[in-house]
Amino acid sequence: MKFRLLLLALAATAWAQTLHLQVLSATVNPESHHITVEVQNQSSKVVTGYDLQIKLFDAAVKPIEQPGNVGVDLLAYNRTPQQWEEIQPGAISTFPVGVVASPDTVSAKATVTGVVYADRTFEGAGTEHFFVGRANDAKECRRAIALLRSYPATPEAVRAVLQNLRSQPHGIALGAVANSLHLAPAVAGTLADRRQAVPEIGVPAKEQWDEVIADLAKRAAFLEAESQEASQ
Repeated sequence: MKFRLLLLALAATAWAQTLHLQVLSATVNPESHHITVEVQNQSSKVVTGYDLQIKLFDAAVKPIEQPGNVGVDLLAYNRTPQQWEEIQPGAISTFPVGVVASPDTVSAKATVTGVVYADRTFEGAGTEHFFVGRANDAKECRRAIALLRSYPATPEAVRAVLQNLRSQPHGIALGAVANSLHLAPAVAGTLADRRQAVPEIGVPAKEQWDEVIADLAKRAAFLEAESQEASQ
């Protein structure tokens, strides 16, 4: 009986460690020192998020700086579609990971430790942070909607609201403002950059604010739905 239970435990462990998103390569740019990871979805489902464990090595293949785990949520609001598309079954995708290697780094190794799918099922341990993060982003959208419903009607009021939106953890509403108001890329970049003063964008009409609010409401509802873990 004990032997059978041991086999069952080993089988369960092996199943838990079987992840269907595999790393094909991890490269270090010798000039920028940024890390790029290529992954393949070997499942029959669409991947919407994953965790990577990153290890870095010097020229002697000696481990150096260890940045640990990096979470990549492909449903993140402020990502560019070209780099952050959901990964279809069988597809190979390349992503610049948010890690900057030290100048001594010449190689990197990446391992997928968790995967989240479009049906909100998941593989690996610790993936609950994706669902918590999406719930928090939905709350940020709701807070932004409450601010925008003041309908700022003077340059000073617009600047104050934008500054408040910029102070939110992820600045989600800034992307909605830039998209709905069709801001020039340079202005949108300045708006998102907390190191710079809030740019002048004029005084949008109420209908324009309503368009931003509608965009954020749609996004909040989407994130709220995506924050619910599915039963395994």
